Amino acid sequence: NFSHILETMVFNQILNDYVIVRTIGRGSYGTVELIENKITKEQFALKTIEIIKPEEQIDIINEIKISGRIYQK
Repeated sequence: NFSHILETMVFNQILNDYVIVRTIGRGSYGTVELIENKITKEQFALKTIEIIKPEEQIDIINEIKISGRIYQK
């Protein structure tokens, strides 16, 4: 599955530049990890989302939109 391969590549690239410090939380669709840049030590939250069923995609897209609005403020 191409999308799974792409997701794995993106996640591996993140792990090349960042280290996972700890799990911040878990939700219905995935987990939130505190990650830290290996060079600058700057920290970010990384949310990983697991899509199991196609009908979950709309809910997940809505969650991404809401998260985007929260973090932009």
